[in-house]
Amino acid sequence: MKKFIFGAAALMAMNFSFAQTNIDLTAQIGNLNTATVDQTGILNTNALMQSGNRNDADIDQVGWTNSNVALSMGNRNAIDVEQWGLGNANTTSQYGNRNSATTLQIGWNNDVDQLQVGNRNEASATQLGGENYISQNQDGRRNSATALQIGMDNEIWQEMKLRQHNSDPTTIFTNYRMAMTTVPHTSNWEITTRQIPTKTVTIIQQWDYRLVTQIF
Repeated sequence: MKKFIFGAAALMAMNFSFAQTNIDLTAQIGNLNTATVDQTGILNTNALMQSGNRNDADIDQVGWTNSNVALSMGNRNAIDVEQWGLGNANTTSQYGNRNSATTLQIGWNNDVDQLQVGNRNEASATQLGGENYISQNQDGRRNSATALQIGMDNEIWQEMKLRQHNSDPTTIFTNYRMAMTTVPHTSNWEITTRQIPTKTVTIIQQWDYRLVTQIF
């Protein structure tokens, strides 16, 4: 079942519905917000809150017991979530303007956490398999984080945090199943991490003036 919701005239719109034993709760405060929710299967749940103007969300859930929790606070933020399978979970929170977050989960018991604070940040998480985890945390502006996992029992942690003594990017790997990347700056950074069986590749780039590539 598909639901379309449009917020206008600084009013609050709320939708609460059950379809095929799926649950959707969507609320909007502001103007010209758009939400599209499509749920097919059993016991899928979606909770979406948009506060501001011209925010957009597109949520697709196919399968059993998939869950999504999404929040946009600001203007012109975008959230796109696709979940196919069993027991996948996504949590996305955006505070600021013109941020974009995308999640694609195909498999079972995959988990994504995305947090963006600031303006014009982009986060993308893709999981193909089972029991994988991705955490993306960006604080600043014009940062980009991309994560891809293929397989089982992988972990990726990506963080753009506040500037600390002009230190260089730091990447720590415990093994090929876990990748942790911290970039201690607030602006213009891009992290791409790909995990496939037996190999992890991370690329760290600052758009202003330098490129750092680390391959493990």
